[in-house]
Amino acid sequence: MKLPPQFTPWRPPPLTPDLAAIFRRAKDYERERIERERLEEEAPRFVIMMVHGTFARKATWIEPDSPFGRALRNALAPVKIVPFRWSGGNGVKARAKAVLDLQSRAAEVRQKYPDAHHAFVAHSHGGNVVLNALADEGLAEKTLGVVTLGTPFLDANTRGQEALLDGTDGFMAAVFAGIAVFAIGAALGHGRGWWLPALLTIVAVGVVLIAGGFIAALMRKHAKRISDLMPATSLRPEQLAIVRTASDEAAAALSGARVAGGFASLFWTVVSGPVVRLLRDALEAVDYLGMRAIQREFERGYAKRPETVKSTSTIFRESVLPVLPILILMMLDDRNASMRWLGAIIAIASGLPAIGALLVNVVSVPFSVLFALGLLPCGLTLPLAGPFLDLTVEPAPPGTWSVTQLPSFSEGRLSHGRAHDDPHVFTFAGHWLKQRAALTGTAMKNP
Repeated sequence: MKLPPQFTPWRPPPLTPDLAAIFRRAKDYERERIERERLEEEAPRFVIMMVHGTFARKATWIEPDSPFGRALRNALAPVKIVPFRWSGGNGVKARAKAVLDLQSRAAEVRQKYPDAHHAFVAHSHGGNVVLNALADEGLAEKTLGVVTLGTPFLDANTRGQEALLDGTDGFMAAVFAGIAVFAIGAALGHGRGWWLPALLTIVAVGVVLIAGGFIAALMRKHAKRISDLMPATSLRPEQLAIVRTASDEAAAALSGARVAGGFASLFWTVVSGPVVRLLRDALEAVDYLGMRAIQREFERGYAKRPETVKSTSTIFRESVLPVLPILILMMLDDRNASMRWLGAIIAIASGLPAIGALLVNVVSVPFSVLFALGLLPCGLTLPLAGPFLDLTVEPAPPGTWSVTQLPSFSEGRLSHGRAHDDPHVFTFAGHWLKQRAALTGTAMKNP
């Protein structure tokens, strides 16, 4: 008997899934994947070089299949992710070599993909590598943009630290150090018996001066080399996105380095600057043995000049200084202790400018190296440049730049090394590069 439609018995849906539909979807997905990879390899719209930081040569976040790489591939498809590995050494030389390798690699990649937008994403000191590489104006001009993550930006210049002691002053400083020893011995009633300690003092101070001059020359050369290896970037402000995340522990090292550089500059500008000028004026006024005047005459080629009014320092040098040694010896040989001490005081006072200049030179080197130890997070050899390097570590390079502060995603761990694993960073980088591409395209249509 045929039942009415409303009484048609219920039948359960088939338990067997539609395998054909599943296979079709899988086939479509595989076809899309193959096409996407083909476009990424043959005709990408974006080419992004990923640069790791210090001590991170084996970093995985720079790979195309890392969470960061996948996020960029989804946001900017078709995009070619190019990992760039360098030694990761914490030193100027290591970064300088990385700069050359990056420039070569970037030129090679741009030649292979001439129609793509080329950009960089760099973490920590990798940002310094990228910015130094983009000191090349041609390379910078063809760069869509650079995203830096937690980068301590370095700016190095040589400090015009003029030598306080020349050869004559250094010699006189050594001689007067010995004279001071001899004069104190005479004042104590030893007559001329301290001649050997005085001679040894002259030799010791001379050795210190020679060694100090050699070390200073090495430091000056090292400072010049560092400055040359860290050129300023040619990027425009709109080409650089500086990204920082909250609770970045590297900010503490950055602050320490800034304080170190600030104290070194403070010492040379506020403390030692006036002292150096005072000592230089005193050395100029005393002009031991008239050697400075002879040197000036030699440099001028003994050109004839009209007679001029003599300065007070010239009158002092020509009238008082020649008889001063004889006067001091007479006073040191006197039987009266007070007269001997007066002679010792005059002997030491006459050499104070040279001895003071010597002390400033000797003290300045270890002092500057000690303060520069705060720069160690930015390079193991930076303190060895001593007082001849003016290096600053800043949140942004010199100029007018924008900085984006994102919330932390450290999950209880140190934040600096997690910046490249932060979804907030993924989203920001993808959006910023897409926006840069849109603006660049508009500018090309409306020149």
